[in-house]
Amino acid sequence: MPRDTALHAYRNFFEGFNTRDPHEFSMALHYPHVRMSWRQPPGIVADPEAHAMNLSWDWLIDEGWDHTNGADPQVIHTSADKWHISGGWTRVREDDSPILTNYVTYIVTRIDELWGIQCRYGTDSEIGDQSGNVDASWRVVDQFKRSISRGQLDGVWKTCGPVVHVIEVGAVRRVGTMEALPLKEIATANIEHIHSGSHSSTFAVTGSINSALLYLTNENGWKIQAISWV
Repeated sequence: MPRDTALHAYRNFFEGFNTRDPHEFSMALHYPHVRMSWRQPPGIVADPEAHAMNLSWDWLIDEGWDHTNGADPQVIHTSADKWHISGGWTRVREDDSPILTNYVTYIVTRIDELWGIQCRYGTDSEIGDQSGNVDASWRVVDQFKRSISRGQLDGVWKTCGPVVHVIEVGAVRRVGTMEALPLKEIATANIEHIHSGSHSSTFAVTGSINSALLYLTNENGWKIQAISWV
């Protein structure tokens, strides 16, 4: 599978998954790798061997799954070595009838000239009216942006969960203090909602120089759980 562009890496993810080969699929990712999810605490996977060790397609096959179709990718942010891509997937049966659709935002990085997926922001079901969740999580992102611009570090940290996962090229850092959280100026940046469900939201904060992709979950209030800068 070619890995010379970020979009190749996105498509490789689904092609690798559909092989049902743990090692083939694991090679579509970059490491350390993390999948952010509202369902469970994120675990950072160190290498392809560790990722392949826990993979099984049996439960999907038992549900009638035959393959997964990737959604058309929508590019959010780009840099020389990192792209943010909105996408997702639909699990389908052999006759291509759908089983389940989910929306995901992908952080794709270039390491040693090869592109792979470093992180996934998973979203719960977007069925039904999510406007209330969008508005509530948007206000947290706006507070994050305004607090950075005003130099109010306490205000920044109030928008964050106890641990924030910082997604970098070739690294995933767990940050538990304001002092360790990387910040960039985004005073004039626009806030764009990407995906939202009852328990999770993804937002793009897009500026002329610096941009960020934020992942929030709702556990007794919306908090930022992950951030990726470009």
